[in-house]
Amino acid sequence: KREIYSGAVTGRQAKKSNDKQCLKELWSLIDEADIVAGHNSDRFDLLKINTRFLLNGYEKPRTYRTMDTLKMARKYFSFQSNRLDFVSVKLGFENKHDMELDDWIQICVNGDEERIKKMRKYNQQDVRQGKRVLEKFLPWIHPWPMRPKGGYKSETLPAQSQESSTINVLRTS
Repeated sequence: KREIYSGAVTGRQAKKSNDKQCLKELWSLIDEADIVAGHNSDRFDLLKINTRFLLNGYEKPRTYRTMDTLKMARKYFSFQSNRLDFVSVKLGFENKHDMELDDWIQICVNGDEERIKKMRKYNQQDVRQGKRVLEKFLPWIHPWPMRPKGGYKSETLPAQSQESSTINVLRTS
């Protein structure tokens, strides 16, 4: 079982808009995944990730199922807001650390290493929140995605996060 909480560009890579190195690990994780889960991952994260793969010459990863907790929140519940942080706090979990627009600008323009560390911390917490929300939602979700032949090797959901995306990956190998 492999758990990765954050893959991020270096300051130099950020200034050059070069994410090729962290994409390598991300591509491997997604290519090996049976289920990729995240909050709004179907309409945002996975589209951004696919675009980065395409632009960097990667092949399409093998087919996987997705579990989007934003879709789950809308379909099975009626929260006042479906934002991940709001749902997470309502379920009793902590607030996310904030990233301001200026933080992102300083990373992209100046490759600010301190802000990259802040981004990693933000992303790691985002993934933990997403995982907790998914685990709370799963008993309410039906039908649950079909199990692959032979079942899953683990019934736990290891957290996976790369770059600024929040992705949880359930693997069978």
